[in-house]
Amino acid sequence: MAAENNAQYGLRVPQLRVSAENGAVRPSAPANVHPSAEEEYFRGYTDDLWELVLRLPVRYREVLVLHARYAMDEGGIARLLGLPAGTVKSRLHRARKKMSTMLKEGADHERT
Repeated sequence: MAAENNAQYGLRVPQLRVSAENGAVRPSAPANVHPSAEEEYFRGYTDDLWELVLRLPVRYREVLVLHARYAMDEGGIARLLGLPAGTVKSRLHRARKKMSTMLKEGADHERT
């Protein structure tokens, strides 16, 4: 149903690709299409978020990326990484908490 609604209204989740020059993750678009102002805005925002994700320790980053980018559930991540499901759940919680803290610190820094 959600896919039908998204298709009906022309909404699409952008595909992400890694830039070869600096490792930044950017939404991909067809080569002949110029990005809209909204896409340009979100490109910068996406780059900032991925920069924060890359600052996380590996044990938190890997579970967050698998969950957020690849939509894997905690059980699937646990099987893939060979970890107990409880460990994955706690690492995911800590990763989100660290991301939240870094985002708040960045917002506070921008205001000053």
